[in-house]
Amino acid sequence: MRNLILGGLIALVALAGCGKKEFPQPDTSEPLRIVNLQWSKEVSVITMKFTIVGGYGNVGYQIDRAVSDNVCNCLTGWQRFLEQETLPNRKGVEQMRNVMLSYKRDFAFRIRAIDSAGNLSPWSAPMQARADEPR
Repeated sequence: MRNLILGGLIALVALAGCGKKEFPQPDTSEPLRIVNLQWSKEVSVITMKFTIVGGYGNVGYQIDRAVSDNVCNCLTGWQRFLEQETLPNRKGVEQMRNVMLSYKRDFAFRIRAIDSAGNLSPWSAPMQARADEPR
């Protein structure tokens, strides 16, 4: 009987001393998204301008790239091209990123936002471009 009571007390102390003591709070932040996405191409540089809104805490972004395959005239699989870590004071502020293109190749880029909690926005529509011949 004594061992049973002692075992129960040990179990009670072990259970009371571990884990979170409060229920998780729901994420009530505005959905993370990229707005006002604009892009332009000048010779061999794509310039992307965009604003990240919503999300939790600091924000960053990811850019994926696909290359056009000359044989099938289709895009290869998307690959991570750039990942901008989450930084403070970036939410609601227009951001700009320049990307260099290789000559005689067709590229597609897409972008999405990420926040401190790991939430991801939907991908943007693909932006396709080809570098112009040097003058």
